[in-house]
Amino acid sequence: MLRREFFLVVLAAACQKKRDFKCTDEAGLAPTEVAARRALGYVEPTGDPSRACDACQQWAPGASDACGKCKVLAGPIHPSGTCRSFTAKS
Repeated sequence: MLRREFFLVVLAAACQKKRDFKCTDEAGLAPTEVAARRALGYVEPTGDPSRACDACQQWAPGASDACGKCKVLAGPIHPSGTCRSFTAKS
C-alpha cells in the first residue's frame, strides 16, 4: 500500500509540474488586445478547474506542455487559465 501511495504522490507532482509554466507574456500585443484580456478577466490558474481554458470551446491547444490560443483573446493562453468568456465544450 505504501508503494502505491508513493507512486500516486509522484504522479500528482509530475502533473502539477507539467502545468508550472506561465502564459502571461503580452509583448507584441496591441493595446486593445491587452485591454481585452484584462476586460475579460483572464487569469491563470483558474480557481475553478471545471472552468479551465482547456475545457472551453474557444481553446486551441499549443504544443505539448505549452501555451495554447483562444478564439476570443489574443496572446498565449494557459490550459489551466480562465476568463469571463468561458464556454464549456459540449
